[in-house]
Amino acid sequence: MSPGHKRQIAEEFVSGERCTARAACRHFGLHRSTFGYKAKEPDAWLAKLKCALRRMSNQHPELGYPKITRLLKKEGWQVGSRIVQRLRRELGLAVPAKKPKKRRKGASTGQPTAPLRAAYRDWEPLACCSRNLQLKGLPKLGGNREA
Repeated sequence: MSPGHKRQIAEEFVSGERCTARAACRHFGLHRSTFGYKAKEPDAWLAKLKCALRRMSNQHPELGYPKITRLLKKEGWQVGSRIVQRLRRELGLAVPAKKPKKRRKGASTGQPTAPLRAAYRDWEPLACCSRNLQLKGLPKLGGNREA
C-alpha cells in the first residue's frame, strides 16, 4: 500500500474522530510528516506546458518537436525534446505529412507523347540493313522528303 493511500485512510479515521493523528500514523506505519503533507496540484505545470505547446504548434504548424522545443526554451520553459515529442503525440499535434510531388506530363518530360513515337524509340536498326529500310505497318520517319 502506498504512503498516499495510507494517508487517505488515516485522514478518514482522524476526521471521523475515531483516533488521533498520532495514533493513526502509528497504526498504519505512516510518518507524521507524510500525514501532514498537502499535495500540490500534480498537473499544474504540465497543464501550462500543454497550453504553451498547443499555442506554439498552432503558430508554427510546419515545425517538428525539436524546433518547438527550442522555441519553448526561448520562452523560459525547462523542457527536453522527448517530453515535447510525447506530449505532441498525446495531443495529436503532429506535422502534416508532405503531399507527393505531381509528376510532369507532356513534351518536357522526355517521354514519348504519342504511341507511334514509342514504337520507333524501342526499335534499333541493324548494322547490316540499309538506311532506306521500311518497317511494315509504320510510316516513314524524317519529315516530307519524297524520293
